[in-house]
Amino acid sequence: MTHPRKRKPRRRPPPSRERRAPRERRAPPSSRDRRGRTTRDRRAPAPAPAFSDAAFERHFAPILERYRNTLETLRRWRTLVNERAAALADFIKRTMDDAYANRVYYQVLGGVINAPTAESLPRPCHFDPRHLARVLGDPKGGEGAGRRVFDPWTGRWQGKWTSGPNRPASDTEPANPSPQSHVWDGTRQVDGATVQPVSQSERGWVDSSNVDSETDAGHTDLGINVYDDGAGLGGWVSKRQHGQSFELPHIGFRVAPGVLIWITQKHDRDGNALEDTFSVCVEWVDENGNYGILGRRFKLEGDSVRELTPAESYEGERHGGVYRKS
Repeated sequence: MTHPRKRKPRRRPPPSRERRAPRERRAPPSSRDRRGRTTRDRRAPAPAPAFSDAAFERHFAPILERYRNTLETLRRWRTLVNERAAALADFIKRTMDDAYANRVYYQVLGGVINAPTAESLPRPCHFDPRHLARVLGDPKGGEGAGRRVFDPWTGRWQGKWTSGPNRPASDTEPANPSPQSHVWDGTRQVDGATVQPVSQSERGWVDSSNVDSETDAGHTDLGINVYDDGAGLGGWVSKRQHGQSFELPHIGFRVAPGVLIWITQKHDRDGNALEDTFSVCVEWVDENGNYGILGRRFKLEGDSVRELTPAESYEGERHGGVYRKS
């Protein structure tokens, strides 16, 4: 009887003694998001808040309460805007056309150092009337409005604003704007809403270190920006500088990343309207650290939107400001 021949196990060759070159690590793509931040920037730790929890509770929680008590009025405003979206879109388009042609800056920003040129304004495509009408017709403030909508403004800004005490009486003269320092704090979640505390002052930045004294002395205006899934984009500013004492509730619309539209009306501290006119403000930031505001006054008359003349408006037909990030 013959037995099958056993196969010898095949020996593997000894490992090579040559040192292999280390595998080349592929660098991650240098992508930037819509705000111009790199991946490394996005992973950077968030800066410390400008306003402590105690400062928020004392100064900003009451403003948030006034905002929430006025939501029914703000919903009515949003309905008025939604119904007149096309007319208001055309009004804003004309405003920005003036800005792109630089016909507006001799009045509004003529005294501002490094006033933006047409090239540094938001892109004209953002103000296509059809796009604006869709944004203004959105019940929550435009596509993309959400918890991160205020992030591009977070930080400290300094510049000039044209409706301060140095503004000339006539809009036919060049503007002589007043200095402004703005602090846009990081957002926080309060009962399901995203809330961003904001301060503005002609004396310098106001944060936790001096908010008590500056507010008590009437040297700062405090406000909030708000987003929640129910009411959409909104905000509030309490005006106290120069002995003023009135409120500016806002509704907001996101036009594009870093571009917002605000609509506001002057109210007293009890929530009663002090006028039948509104202001619309276009607010933007760019990748070069510029932050700008350009606003006009208007009235809603039937289904139409009518711009105000300088004689009808306590801030003139146009108002605005330019700021640099610090």
